Amino acid sequence: MDWRYVKYSRGEKLVATKIKRVIIKEELVELTGDFKLAIVLNQMIYWSERKEDVEIFVQEEVERLQKYADNAKDAEVLSVNLLESHGWIYKKAEDLAAETMINVKPKAMREYLKVLVANGWLDERRNPKLKMDRTLQYRVNILKIQLDLNKLGYNLDGYPLPIVLDEKENTNFPEENSNGEKENTKGEKENRTVEKEARKGEKERAIPEITTEITSESTSEILEEEVEEGAPCAKVNPFQFFEQNGFGTIGGHIDEKIDMWCQDLSDELVVKAMEMAVERGAKNFVYVETILRNWADKKIQTVEQAEALTAQYREQRSKKQAAPQQRKAIRTEKIPDYFNMPNYETLPQAQQKKNFEEEKQELEEMIKGLRS
Repeated sequence: MDWRYVKYSRGEKLVATKIKRVIIKEELVELTGDFKLAIVLNQMIYWSERKEDVEIFVQEEVERLQKYADNAKDAEVLSVNLLESHGWIYKKAEDLAAETMINVKPKAMREYLKVLVANGWLDERRNPKLKMDRTLQYRVNILKIQLDLNKLGYNLDGYPLPIVLDEKENTNFPEENSNGEKENTKGEKENRTVEKEARKGEKERAIPEITTEITSESTSEILEEEVEEGAPCAKVNPFQFFEQNGFGTIGGHIDEKIDMWCQDLSDELVVKAMEMAVERGAKNFVYVETILRNWADKKIQTVEQAEALTAQYREQRSKKQAAPQQRKAIRTEKIPDYFNMPNYETLPQAQQKKNFEEEKQELEEMIKGLRS
């Protein structure tokens, strides 16, 4: 805990605040290839463990209350469906960015999650209880993470390797895992139904699942994922591509510009412009923006259209180079005043001597005038 001054309407007050901690694990950096992805994955593992602890605590409390209930009616009331999550969690992207102290925009945080899902380290589904909820939920795939780490010669801390290998060799997984897989399969079928309903024009915000606040540390276990209708999944993260290909470190200003162009055009076109900049040896965002402005003016919307436009430019340039050389028109631009000043070195030798004698005579007359 740390003591800090917090501003209120009537002044400041010294209050105790919890200090944040971010852990960068070497094994997860080697696994993901990016320290930011490693931080996000480690944070999701942390919340997965905490969610299991909270659910066990709630189940024990309900059983205890049922045991000491005064009558059967009270016991029936206490037998509430706890909505077992089987490890599925979701948090607001803003909260996840603040917890990890990466300080990226929600869109960038969602891209990090997409990368983890694409590699199989996170499972993804929609809310199976509410069909109109477009929220995405995530579950950590510990088995996949551990097996991939084993190939790299690492082991996930807190999850012994022999147990994981036994689970892989044994076809009879624990009952909870099998139930979770069935629930995931059922959720995928329901997802397709939800997607059809979403195309009918639904534009409501994602409905967050309401969970009971147990402790101060077990709150905010929500990941709100608003999925844009018709938005294609980017194969490459523009923010990662920028840092991994020598453009430099993303600051606040560049981060906003990249996000702006991703919204105006698309993630794929922004990455394509960066690829062209790398190929031409111009690793700066000014060059990238020049390409993007050209595409915006030409109403380019897909990578295919951008490639076709580039091919058209190359064809025009090759035809121009192959055409017979014609006499170029003389440019009639306004010459600056300093170009009209005579250059002493270009004057003839006689003219130079004449000018020298005149200047010498003027100087001698000036000296005589001063002496008199």
